[in-house]
Amino acid sequence: MKKEDFYYKKIGDVKTSDAKLFLIKLQQDGKRYSTVKTVRGVLRPAFQMAVDDDVLHKNPFGFELAGVVVNDSVTREALTRDQMRKFLKFVHDDNVYCKYYEVVYILWKPPGKAKKPKPRQKSPEEQFQEAKNRCFRILADYLHLLRVWRKEYAPHSPEEVFHPRFVEALQKQSHVEYLLDVLLFGEIEEQAALITDYGKDVIQLEQRMAELAATDAAGTKKHHERHAAAPER
Repeated sequence: MKKEDFYYKKIGDVKTSDAKLFLIKLQQDGKRYSTVKTVRGVLRPAFQMAVDDDVLHKNPFGFELAGVVVNDSVTREALTRDQMRKFLKFVHDDNVYCKYYEVVYILWKPPGKAKKPKPRQKSPEEQFQEAKNRCFRILADYLHLLRVWRKEYAPHSPEEVFHPRFVEALQKQSHVEYLLDVLLFGEIEEQAALITDYGKDVIQLEQRMAELAATDAAGTKKHHERHAAAPER
């Protein structure tokens, strides 16, 4: 940065044309679009502070970046079709994971039968993303439930017997947080292994939470009905 003439300009002397030329030169010097975008992302709010403080009348970086530099970024593919087929074959043929093949296949396979006109077949990447999103949604809902249980069912005295939901929250919360971290930040191989290992359990967990919600709702309704029917004293 210190090698650039832009570095030595005073904030009050920077014009929009200076800002554009600076970013163009960064790309011409070999910087990728993502890097240029990051630099602009740092400078624009800094100059906006100067505008807010009446040091500048206009933010020189307040322009659309796509109209100044070429977007040469490449979208990464999670899995290619060939990789997806190989993974499904591995699950199918493996002595350990073969029992989960149907679960993995269902998670990745678009639901329902094809109708005319035939809908666009989802790519393996889209199917993998759907499976990951479904697992993440269910686990996130479960984590929220565990946090609620840990608070609402916490014992009020050392002598009080632990409620089963409080015990489950203590036992499961850290592990569920770990699984969510893998789905967010893990390598693709780790995410695929997680879906394979826990896919069936996650589906059963979704059904269990729905049943618990229905039971709790029914209990709440009965409580309100008894309270409303109770005679006034």
